[in-house]
Amino acid sequence: MIDKLEIIGADKLKELLDYDYENGCLIWRKRHSGSMSDKVFNKRFSGKKAGNKTKRTKRNRESYIVLSIYGKMYSAHRVIWYMVYGELPESIDHIDGNGLNNKIENLRNSTVSEQSRNYPLSKSNKTGILGVYFDMQRSRYR
Repeated sequence: MIDKLEIIGADKLKELLDYDYENGCLIWRKRHSGSMSDKVFNKRFSGKKAGNKTKRTKRNRESYIVLSIYGKMYSAHRVIWYMVYGELPESIDHIDGNGLNNKIENLRNSTVSEQSRNYPLSKSNKTGILGVYFDMQRSRYR
């Protein structure tokens, strides 16, 4: 399956955005076509951080930075990975568990199952061990 970012292309992303390796953020670049819309864009966004923080939901426990490119929403960490490496893995994991820390050294290629192991333990977990639960019918931990 082709990701929408791959349709845009890494080169085009590098025309639109700069990646600040030190802070792990994306910066909008100045647009040079001379059109009125580009002049307005440059006045409002050029040289400023790209993206906004998402709100936490029950299903998605972490906040991430998302940004709109050509009217489509993208996760900043996926844009950064694609700009740096030129390819997109199935899943990208934040090593420190902080979805707002998009420094390239904090991002790693992972599978969905590897990434799910990083979730914090449920409040109802009494054992402190991921995947262990009490089976009421058998009166045993499983």
